[in-house]
Amino acid sequence: MDRCEGPARLEWWANRHTCLASVDVRVTVTADDSGWHTTASLVSPLTGEDREGWDLLMTASPYCGDRRTRQPPPGRKRTRR
Repeated sequence: MDRCEGPARLEWWANRHTCLASVDVRVTVTADDSGWHTTASLVSPLTGEDREGWDLLMTASPYCGDRRTRQPPPGRKRTRR
């Protein structure tokens, strides 16, 4: 299995001129016989308004799926971690 870790910035853009939010994350990418798998964790915890904004953006994102049931968004397969 191959593995790579590093810092990254997760950003939400409304359009090419307006960034709604950005957070620093630590990304881990692994590759094995079943394919590529990625995870990201926040570098520092979110509090207050930042947390509320994060929750809103995660709920609205078509890429994040349902955080309560941990189901992937429609049309995407769930990968094992």
